Amino acid sequence: MLLRSIRPLGFLLALAPWAAPSPAEACGGVFTATSAAGLQPVDQAAERVLFEIADGSVTTHLQLQVHGKADGFAWIVPLPAVPTVSESDVARLKAIDEASSLSVRLPQPGACLLADPEGPGEASGCSCGGGTEDIASRPGPAPGDLGNQPPVRVYASSFTKQYEYDVIESAFTPVLVGWLEDHGYHLGERMLPVLERYNVAGTKFLAIRLRPEANTEDLAPIAITLPGEHPVIPLELTAVAAQPYFGLLVLILADATYLPENFVSIPPRSGEILFDAEGRTSYFEWVARAAAEANGRFFATEYLGQRPATLDSVSSARFLSRYYTRISPEQMTLDPAFRPHPNQGLRQENVLDLSQEESLYDCSTVVEARKPSACGFNYCGPGASCGEVAGAPACRCGPGTVASLVEGPDQVQRVTCIALENPVALSPSELERSLDPCAAVDCGMGTCQAKGRVATCACEPDAVALKAGDGVRCQPAPTDMVTFGPGAGRESRITPATTAALRLPVASTSAWAITGLLLLLRRRRA
Repeated sequence: MLLRSIRPLGFLLALAPWAAPSPAEACGGVFTATSAAGLQPVDQAAERVLFEIADGSVTTHLQLQVHGKADGFAWIVPLPAVPTVSESDVARLKAIDEASSLSVRLPQPGACLLADPEGPGEASGCSCGGGTEDIASRPGPAPGDLGNQPPVRVYASSFTKQYEYDVIESAFTPVLVGWLEDHGYHLGERMLPVLERYNVAGTKFLAIRLRPEANTEDLAPIAITLPGEHPVIPLELTAVAAQPYFGLLVLILADATYLPENFVSIPPRSGEILFDAEGRTSYFEWVARAAAEANGRFFATEYLGQRPATLDSVSSARFLSRYYTRISPEQMTLDPAFRPHPNQGLRQENVLDLSQEESLYDCSTVVEARKPSACGFNYCGPGASCGEVAGAPACRCGPGTVASLVEGPDQVQRVTCIALENPVALSPSELERSLDPCAAVDCGMGTCQAKGRVATCACEPDAVALKAGDGVRCQPAPTDMVTFGPGAGRESRITPATTAALRLPVASTSAWAITGLLLLLRRRRA
């Protein structure tokens, strides 16, 4: 991902899920397009969405990051009505993101240590969807309603400066898919049941891709306007090309604060987030861990309140709401829906306050016993454990998972345990690969397994996975290795006297739950 690392400003840090311009931007479900070079798969790394709600309509500004060739980039968005489509202003979207991005206050180390005025990091983000109601919850057509419908109805075929698009509808999903395939969109057979769930009475599909002459280094976000006041993100479609621990940032400008109706949402918990001597925090690991423990149905509430004054020239909306999560494809089984917050007096400052925690410094000297383990900044995934090998994090993966490198929002690659296969992605037979990703990979005490076009390692039971160059390698786990649970949270701040108590059996994982979470609201589906 093209993201900038978090940089300290004295002892105030800016946490930005995004920072640099993305190589390509859009939203909905990212699919592959058939180009002159054949099938060109792309991987979706992150999404940012801005919902602007006013006067009975929702305008959804879509921006996403992808890896892959631009001529293989296409996406499909299910909608409840024919939309108005235009290009959006990336500078405006970035300004709204920056005005609400999460900052961190670290503890003061003492008057003798001067702050490091290195300057703030930039901020930015991404997501998708929108409409008048949850389209996946509407009833399907009654028998006889389809009698005179044409196989595929095309409501609009047009283009912007950088994109071309169609708005289509068909009562029969196989016919719809056939039309898309004939026009250069490749969905893959695994996506047909998912698309069928969206294709209920009245659903339109916006199929959009880059124009051949588009400048892929300077793409504008897309703006989609629809009637309604209750936006929905079609997350199930997003799973087709999403990378593990996919970052999803949602911004909502409206005359009320909004919350996720069917996902858990809580503010960041300072008591569960670590920091090191360089000012780095484990916030992104905390989000990934919390989302995994909630089976993907989780958002961190990063801001709720009045629209920041710096946005007076950008928007007339009274309130801004901001939510962030990191979620893997296998957890994308429910579309998050957003509704006005029932407590309009509730406010959430966009500051993670760690200033009351114990400083890692004694004057200008770092106290080694106060430093967290490297595992605190490397989430190994659900059911996995983490240990240190020569100061580096090493993951012991659970059943059904393999070790892979995943790049975080701070541009740092981490070894992580992930599901071997995305259940809705293109199958191996559908991927046209010129090179086997495992051909030149040595996993050591493990076996290379291809996940799409990425090489991963399935380690032997007595081995752990570590970062090795641009990949991972399995090696024997040291007998004296201190092992932490999957999140390696506060328990990873250790002293020599406590390390023996933390040596867990190989199969052991630490139990963890998000405190204070109430029952998850679930949307009824017809």
